[in-house]
Amino acid sequence: MKLAYGIAATLAVGLLLVGCSPTEQPSPSDQPGHTGAPGTVGLPQASDTPVVNGDLSGWVGEYAFAEVVADVGSPPGSVIAYGISIYRMGDDYFAAISISGYGSTQTMTASVRGDANSIALVFSAYMGPNPWTAAPSYQLGDTLLQLARQNDGVVTTWGLVQPQVSSNTAPGFYFALSTPSPSPS
Repeated sequence: MKLAYGIAATLAVGLLLVGCSPTEQPSPSDQPGHTGAPGTVGLPQASDTPVVNGDLSGWVGEYAFAEVVADVGSPPGSVIAYGISIYRMGDDYFAAISISGYGSTQTMTASVRGDANSIALVFSAYMGPNPWTAAPSYQLGDTLLQLARQNDGVVTTWGLVQPQVSSNTAPGFYFALSTPSPSPS
């Protein structure tokens, strides 16, 4: 008998939901300053397939950068840590990016576009919620930052991802390769 009541209740709720449509939510990508397509949030789209102009295998690995924030209002010795993990999936290259500081971490994925000499990290999706409500919301297609090889280092040109310390905003040698990718056997 209890089973019959359960089935009847389920059917009644199901019938009530028929014809209901989700409410229209404004898309954050409709905000000015973002290059993502309107209405695309969170999931990579077919247009997000990286444009590969050359061999990107030399970029695979872990990159790190940390800065000490001594601004007014920040706790003494506050550190913002940036991590980029570039990896290959199938024929495409992607990056997992994390920015940690002030007790929270923002993580996202990006497609990698470029060649053996320089790359751009182009926002694909957040990996979980964006905990930094004061931080900008990135949209599909936004250029987060660019990396270029110069001599024995990597020059960073900041895009929408910006460092917290104003003296670090100019292009320069910030990220260092901390863990290169394993060599193919």
